[in-house]
Amino acid sequence: MKYLMFLITLAFTLVGCSNGKIVQPDSTDNAALLMNQSIVNQNYNAFQSLLTESKKESISEETFKRFGEISTSSANFKTYELLTFTNGEMLLLEFEPVMEEGIDYKIVSIKIVPEEMKTLFERK
Repeated sequence: MKYLMFLITLAFTLVGCSNGKIVQPDSTDNAALLMNQSIVNQNYNAFQSLLTESKKESISEETFKRFGEISTSSANFKTYELLTFTNGEMLLLEFEPVMEEGIDYKIVSIKIVPEEMKTLFERK
């Protein structure tokens, strides 16, 4: 299965590179795609290049290898934004790209974040 994911990743890379454009982490979608490729290819340096300086220190090579162990031959990418209000309440918005005169994003889901899940979104 990892071999299949490698071939898919290679195909995306070749198609992406064939038009002269190299995928850059200039959007959340591209950063997620590049992160997934680095995990599938077990390229810790490429993975580290996608992280902030403070996060680089907190994800060891052992943890990175664990990401590879839980990955599968395909991945589903979704785009979310978190709205945090001054009263501490949160809304989680899920977006979907819509191809109309370029790429626009439309909200497809809005969830109120339960109190017990808010710590999941806190930066440490």
